[in-house]
Amino acid sequence: MLFISSRKDLSNEDAIGPDEFWDLKIPRGMVTGRRRLSGLSDIQKAVAGKRVLILVHGYNNEFEDITRAYNLIEGKISRFMKNKYDVVIGYSWPGGDS
Repeated sequence: MLFISSRKDLSNEDAIGPDEFWDLKIPRGMVTGRRRLSGLSDIQKAVAGKRVLILVHGYNNEFEDITRAYNLIEGKISRFMKNKYDVVIGYSWPGGDS
């Protein structure tokens, strides 16, 4: 899944950091691989000419909870709405609880 994060070091739910762009492997809801993309241009190339769904999550949630939820949603989209979207992008920001 393509993933954009405004969280410091990708998974910090309390601190904002520079936007980071990732290609995450999330089989069965567990992140098993991650590749940092060089920037927004990589995302733009990956979605050029495609129908895109952007999932937004982050308020007071841990990274693992977000990726599990995104994996579940991406699976449902692929199963029930495969003719609507070609690419799903996950986004998270640091909501924090303080």
